[in-house]
Amino acid sequence: MDILYLMVGPKIVAGEHRVFAGVPETNAHLTDARRLPDSEIVLLTYEFGSRE
Repeated sequence: MDILYLMVGPKIVAGEHRVFAGVPETNAHLTDARRLPDSEIVLLTYEFGSRE
């Protein structure tokens, strides 16, 4: 099973442009979301594959 860790912050850098425009849909499932200590950064964990 593949895992993706995505760090998201509160800044807007793209304006009206979509960050993931044109990327095909996946079978990713959000498995965890936590805010990093003393930070505004959120760490999202996604797993790919079937949920069994």
